[in-house]
Amino acid sequence: ADYYRLLRAGAVLARHDVLMPAEIRDRLPWPGRLVGVILRFLPGARRKGRIGQRFSLALEKLGPAYVKLGQFLATRPDLMGIEAATDLSRLKDKVPPFSVALAQKTLKAEFQDDADVLFPELDTPVAAASIAQVHKITTPEGPKALKILRPRVETLIGRELRAMQRAAHIVEDRAPDSRRLRPVDAANTLAESLTRELDLRFEAGAASEFAEIIKQDGF
Repeated sequence: ADYYRLLRAGAVLARHDVLMPAEIRDRLPWPGRLVGVILRFLPGARRKGRIGQRFSLALEKLGPAYVKLGQFLATRPDLMGIEAATDLSRLKDKVPPFSVALAQKTLKAEFQDDADVLFPELDTPVAAASIAQVHKITTPEGPKALKILRPRVETLIGRELRAMQRAAHIVEDRAPDSRRLRPVDAANTLAESLTRELDLRFEAGAASEFAEIIKQDGF
């Protein structure tokens, strides 16, 4: 399953002319140039724009784990180059929201019968990203923001992260020169960051601490 996901990711990157981009093809040995020419004829290939722009489009197509990977790489111009890192820094994970009915179903699965009491009314989402979306709700204490994870996003991201970590180990094993870039450490850092982001208790705890500080300071 991991290899299938890696093949799929490779195909998407190839269609966006990222694996063997035209920008570096002339500097590759002839087998690399030949592969690059073949990849350019894949169905649905996109060759317009700078490599960073094409990379961003490919990562958006691959899903939230890859969007986060792009945002991480945007902080590493030493790896990507300044221009590509700048293009990746514009990578957003805004996506269409899922339905209110599906949001209510998610809450029901999490809180069972208490869901109807805790969240009697749920408005349309005010913001949506690749991992979760935010709804405005009314409580006795006033309006609050309710963040709901996308259905199955934890499972989907977990699978993609596992495939990325496998790929990082393969790269380090097969290409010793890559070890100076520490791909395994980078993949593990990304996995740790995303796993923490998926646990909304961390965000809720941080928000509570911030509110308490604001209250104590009299703002």
